Amino acid sequence: MTDPLPSLADVLGPPPLSDDELDADPGENPLVELARDRWSITDLGSAAWSMGKYADAANRMGVIRAQAEAWRAKIDAWEQHEVSPLKNRLAFFEDHLTLYAAGRREADPKAKSLVLPNGKVQTTEHKASVKIVDPEAVVLWAGDREELVEVKVVPVAAAVKSVIDFKVVDGEFFAVDTTTGEVVERQSGPSQHGLEIVPPRLTYSVRPS
Repeated sequence: MTDPLPSLADVLGPPPLSDDELDADPGENPLVELARDRWSITDLGSAAWSMGKYADAANRMGVIRAQAEAWRAKIDAWEQHEVSPLKNRLAFFEDHLTLYAAGRREADPKAKSLVLPNGKVQTTEHKASVKIVDPEAVVLWAGDREELVEVKVVPVAAAVKSVIDFKVVDGEFFAVDTTTGEVVERQSGPSQHGLEIVPPRLTYSVRPS
């Protein structure tokens, strides 16, 4: 009888870090911070274990967020269902209280507010005024006056690249006119025009399969 093949867990060995150590905030627990600092990926086995833990955490996070969205939708629907009849009740009594207060004020102009033991309906007199509903028509009617027109210059940095091409060659900055191909600026230090040279770098993206 042959011995059974070792499992993947036997090959990789015990998890380098416990779930508690992985989930804890290192800043709140010095022991967790020490354990994390002492641990590192040393071979393909520990790298595969790390990727598995990463994928599991990403999947669990997705499930939690999906569930939260479902709960939010249900809470919003419940709120709308419960609040809707109360809005109707508020509108009903507000109309009647306002109507009653208006009748009292019409009968006695000094009665500007309806004061009750459990609340107050206050009326406020507003003088006639003019409201602008069509700004463009008002400006045209008022005439061609500079003080009536506000001109705003909105800088669009992204549009600059359509007329000037930026290049970095051997650490040196070049600004090239995209129409003529002429070098309009060349310097080795950082630019004085709100630009900076970003050094070459590698970026990494963790994507579990």
